[in-house]
Amino acid sequence: MGVGLCAGVLAWRGRLRDAAIPATSQRHRVTAVSDGDTLTLDGIGKARLLGIDCPESSQHGGREATEFTRRTALHRAVRVVVCPVKARDRYGRARVEVFVVDENGNERNLALELLRQGFANVYTLPPCHVDTSQWLRFAREARDARRGLWATVGEVPSAHSGATRLTPERGGRSDFVFVSANGKRYHRRGCRSFPKRPQQMTRAEAAHNGYTPCKVCGG
Repeated sequence: MGVGLCAGVLAWRGRLRDAAIPATSQRHRVTAVSDGDTLTLDGIGKARLLGIDCPESSQHGGREATEFTRRTALHRAVRVVVCPVKARDRYGRARVEVFVVDENGNERNLALELLRQGFANVYTLPPCHVDTSQWLRFAREARDARRGLWATVGEVPSAHSGATRLTPERGGRSDFVFVSANGKRYHRRGCRSFPKRPQQMTRAEAAHNGYTPCKVCGG
């Protein structure tokens, strides 16, 4: 290999490292969205976003998170990075980072967008090459600005116990409480008397509908 060609290859590799673009990075298109963090990619199949966890479609906020991903990525060109440490999860889904590409070639990390807009929690399932150590601040910013599910649901539910879930308010209690159809009291999450089939509403709505604070948790 000539000196000039060798230098060109080294410069190209240097730009790759500087841009933090793994060599496995490829362009695909989103053909379907199952929920907020699960989608289907042409040439890959079903894929799971790394670093976050959105509520399941059956949970509070699941429909909203799914709709956000549909609006943001469905039928769009995306750059996909498959995890080089473990390519698929136990369900056979590809473990991926997805970067949505706009008409000007600019990219947005879909997982970070879901965090920033209040539709996801930080969730790192090892082994994973994605460094999420700084991601929690995006979730906090969404909570404090009342974006996404923080405005409509009052929290961001999660399907996985390992996800880092924020409390609804910094240093205070949530404006949201839980009641049951046959009960007379409203409860805070974690109460020993928490309803088996809880219905969520604001504390003001609960009081307006005749519910009184639980004697165990104080509502």
